Amino acid sequence: MTSTTTEPPGTGTGHVLVRFTRALTDALDRVEDASCLSMSQAEAAESVAELSRVQARVAELRLRALAAADAREVAAQDASASTGAWL
Repeated sequence: MTSTTTEPPGTGTGHVLVRFTRALTDALDRVEDASCLSMSQAEAAESVAELSRVQARVAELRLRALAAADAREVAAQDASASTGAWL
């Protein structure tokens, strides 16, 4: 099993989840102006289904990261009353 805090050369620095969120942001930036009007019926169906699956997986990752942030008391960095208030 590989460590989640090390990375192969050329993949960036930091925790694998931080690198993932950066890559996801970059990927979203590349498609933010893409028109969906030219998609076929099959492409539209596949896109909606896959985006729904991805949304659920990202939500689960967010909850894990939120739990880690709460455990590390990140809200205290800016004197927020709670992690929820910090968000």
